[in-house]
Amino acid sequence: VTALLLTAALIGAVVVALGDDEDKTEEVPATTDD
Repeated sequence: VTALLLTAALIGAVVVALGDDEDKTEEVPATTDD
């Protein structure tokens, strides 16, 4: 169970990191506009 949780956490972290990279690029201009 612990191994599954660790694996899921690692995969989730990678997905979030990759998604954050694209999300931030689009969020930066919006923040500047605000």
